[in-house]
Amino acid sequence: IENTDYSSGLFKINCAVKNLPEFENCFESIVNEETGVTYSYGPQHCGDIFLTNKLSEIENAHYDATVRKIPAERPIVKMLIPSVLDKTISPSQNHIVELFAQYAPYDIDPNHGSWSNPDFKKKFIEKVFSIVDEYSPKFSNSIIGFDALSPLDFEK
Repeated sequence: IENTDYSSGLFKINCAVKNLPEFENCFESIVNEETGVTYSYGPQHCGDIFLTNKLSEIENAHYDATVRKIPAERPIVKMLIPSVLDKTISPSQNHIVELFAQYAPYDIDPNHGSWSNPDFKKKFIEKVFSIVDEYSPKFSNSIIGFDALSPLDFEK
């Protein structure tokens, strides 16, 4: 137990967006057959949404963080859209999207960068948005604003 590493490799981005993310080959809405009510979201917008399709991507991201001591070259992104189920947290037609990117180690090789450097942090944010755009091409254009929290920010 004494050798267990409890440090977090998480980077979180809270986004306000104009539209729900659109994913290829997914339903655009849900219709309640009993009431006839059409909802603007589909089952693809509910629950945890993992944006990766290969086990090797997870292994490589973990390797970057634990062995190379750098943020993942290709982070694993988990998306949650809490405003789908709770419309009180966002204005009408807009949504809140939470992005959790792994792995982003707290301790980074100083030759590679630092979370205290705004440009370094910005590059990682852009990398995360780029991955989301692979699965939902209009996502970045829908962003109204965002707040990003690195492991260093969590500590503060």
